Amino acid sequence: MKYFRLFFTTVFLFVPLHAFAIPITEHTLGNGLKILIIEEHKAPAATFQVWYRVGLKEEPAGKSGLSHFLEHMMFKGTPQHSPEMFSKAVRENGGEGNAYTTEDYTVYYQTFPSDKLSFSFLLESDRMQHLLLDQEDISVEREVVKEERRLENVDNPQNSLLEEVVAMSFKVHPYQRPVIG
Repeated sequence: MKYFRLFFTTVFLFVPLHAFAIPITEHTLGNGLKILIIEEHKAPAATFQVWYRVGLKEEPAGKSGLSHFLEHMMFKGTPQHSPEMFSKAVRENGGEGNAYTTEDYTVYYQTFPSDKLSFSFLLESDRMQHLLLDQEDISVEREVVKEERRLENVDNPQNSLLEEVVAMSFKVHPYQRPVIG
């Protein structure tokens, strides 16, 4: 056992860490869109993610939560895909998807069987270009976000305390405000 540990310690000391890294292929399209591809062939599935460089830190004071709110609105449909049709199409093609917002990014993703990955490209490009922003949906989703904040932050003592600690830690930085709004 002693020699076994010595062997692995020696290997890890002398083999560069990048030898264990998964290779990342990077492409930049003519429109500036950067594409990163990480191949992992352990399962016949593929995840497609769209990362927008917009989050809490880009929001003006008094308007926190706009990125998170828009994340919700991105599920309200397009002329080609109603909200119900979008989610149903993902499920019918064996996929699942969701989104999240952070201080720095808003991310949308779907995981599909690898032979259906191009379907994810079509859905996300449709959403990027043809999102419907209906006044009624805006009003309804505003209330949904308020309820989400109430449940996750206001009614949860740990999260409420964390929110206060973060606000005190970042007194002059946008991170002082909650991502959720």
